[in-house]
Amino acid sequence: MNLQRQVSLLSSFGILAFALSACGNPSAQQNPRGSEAQVPADTGSGNPLPQSPHGGVVKARAKLNLVIGADGNGKGEILSMAFEPMEPLVPEIEIFAGQSANTGVSVTLSPLTTYNLELAAFVANPVISNAVVSFGRLGIANTFYDNNVKVCGASQNGQCVQASIRAYTTQAQAVSTPGDGLWNADGGYGAPLTIKNAAGVGQEILLGQNNSALLHSFKFTGSKRVLTFADWQTLSTLAPNYEVSADFTLAGAGVYAATIVLEYVLN
Repeated sequence: MNLQRQVSLLSSFGILAFALSACGNPSAQQNPRGSEAQVPADTGSGNPLPQSPHGGVVKARAKLNLVIGADGNGKGEILSMAFEPMEPLVPEIEIFAGQSANTGVSVTLSPLTTYNLELAAFVANPVISNAVVSFGRLGIANTFYDNNVKVCGASQNGQCVQASIRAYTTQAQAVSTPGDGLWNADGGYGAPLTIKNAAGVGQEILLGQNNSALLHSFKFTGSKRVLTFADWQTLSTLAPNYEVSADFTLAGAGVYAATIVLEYVLN
């Protein structure tokens, strides 16, 4: 299957649309801008950031929509893959400057969170058979950046000291997915999805935020003002990429779908 024809980039709120580009990705030449979305965080504008059911504040989330079935020749493969770079969880904050002879200059630096998935090592066209099938790795893009880590506490203006990545599935775009795994709507069952955390330990990806799997977590000092991609490796000593597989051993013929969500959370 030609990945270049299959990957479409969506924004679930209809506000943002960005191109997907990754080193080694066939779509990179068509999308030179890269898989980067910039969405500011809230700073007391009256729109609080969503809370994680496991504690902490959800700063951003990225989604990968998968639909798997058979092509016209009966070959099992990914039929479509759509990447949603980042949900705009909060409204934009205006950057402004003012100057007068009496008051001088006042400048506000807007909070900025850049968080997306790296798909260069994700296998978009594996042969689907009655076996455990690897889809390669999902990673955090090296454009990761967050200059506002004071969003914790009851008032969401306290210093955070821990960053985490969590994974779960949600309703797929193509079919209703009321259960765990890659869901077969006709059969009413799911092919189990597994993701290995940063330490290489496999965990099942379950339906719903309440069932999210912890993939990566590290602590930082309260004096740290900015988190960058390098922090995921230097502060945790582990690379932010996670292997994904599905168990089709007992799966029947049909179409399977799921939306994999990776959330960035601060505590």
